[in-house]
Amino acid sequence: MLLVERNQLIRRHRTRTKKQTVNLQELIGFNNTGNICIWPAEEVLAYYVLHHYSEFEGKRVCELGAGMTALAGVMLASSCDVTEMLLTDGNLESVQNIDHIIEKNIECFGSTKVHSRKLIWGDDTVSCDMRNKYDVVIAADCFFHVESHESLLKTLDALLVEEGRAVMMAPCRSQTLQQFCSRASPMFDVQIIRNYDHKITEKHLKVSSSNIEDYDEDLHYPVLVILSRKKLKPDG
Repeated sequence: MLLVERNQLIRRHRTRTKKQTVNLQELIGFNNTGNICIWPAEEVLAYYVLHHYSEFEGKRVCELGAGMTALAGVMLASSCDVTEMLLTDGNLESVQNIDHIIEKNIECFGSTKVHSRKLIWGDDTVSCDMRNKYDVVIAADCFFHVESHESLLKTLDALLVEEGRAVMMAPCRSQTLQQFCSRASPMFDVQIIRNYDHKITEKHLKVSSSNIEDYDEDLHYPVLVILSRKKLKPDG
């Protein structure tokens, strides 16, 4: 498959009927932001991985914080020969919706194994069958809770193979991106890339120069962060 089936994908986002109620746990339970909307960083991450699909072919890929749609992971799995795509989120409703999306689009994935799992970040939450298994981890807009940075890094460390890397998108959002990268630097080589695609850059500059009040670069412009494991220096 080569970027030919992505427009055939069926996206399912459940809506509530009038008889359904929202319980308190759904509102205040584990990070519910992925149930609100598809955030710009997820859309741009999907765009980015599709334009760099060759870097993912034959790889085992895991998406963290995939939200209700796992847009980037689903698009990638349907567009190139990824060996495995694991789609995860810490919110059970998100994972259940991802399950429906996988079911509806199963014919788009070819030989790629696509499955989902509830995963709350932290070293002790990564099961043995997932440890040091994934070549690439992708994630979008996962830096905004500073208190979760350490747990996210432990999860990345537990999931990635020795030569693995993480491809992540997020806005700067009041220095939270920089704080995450600073915390990641002892464990990973960190690349922060603002101009990763000329079309995205052009659109960003156009919107910025037009003084649109609703557009705030700090909140809306996704920055690319790539983490690679630090290589051990040979003795002597």
